[in-house]
Amino acid sequence: MLKCSKSVNRNKKEQIRSENIVTDQDALKTLAIASRKNRSVHEISRKSIAQIVFPKVIKAGLFVGANYGEGFLVQDGQVIKLVDLKGGNVGFHIGAQSYSQVTYILTEKRYQEVLQSNRMSLNGSISYGLRGQLENSRLSSDSFKGDLFTVVFNETGTVYGASLEGLYYSLRN
Repeated sequence: MLKCSKSVNRNKKEQIRSENIVTDQDALKTLAIASRKNRSVHEISRKSIAQIVFPKVIKAGLFVGANYGEGFLVQDGQVIKLVDLKGGNVGFHIGAQSYSQVTYILTEKRYQEVLQSNRMSLNGSISYGLRGQLENSRLSSDSFKGDLFTVVFNETGTVYGASLEGLYYSLRN
């Protein structure tokens, strides 16, 4: 019985992974969509040295939750490395969603730091209803230095409330 249960869990895990696989082509499409989001994002994308692109990040939680995404470090339209995003969240929130995320790297110094080490980011988010629409506000530790700029879009699903997130980015070859 235990063997059957493990097999079912492994099959479900493989099914979820196969349905959420992202490719380098997904990353390039996501990057193009992000740069068309608005005029200021387009200007930032033109000034950026490289981008960290997550075509699909999954976030879920009930007071405590998790974030996960697979993405790509892109420079000059070429994929340089694979990037994993893993994290946790805690707060007065409930729900699940997926979204796309692009982080623009604006200085050579920060680009070299990204290449040489994994990094941690702290984010705060608030989701609220306004005129029948769900609004999301985010504040990230990345924004304080001014050499990274993150855009979140293509949100599906809903997470209501407020949370604090710790995200860990790691590079793979």
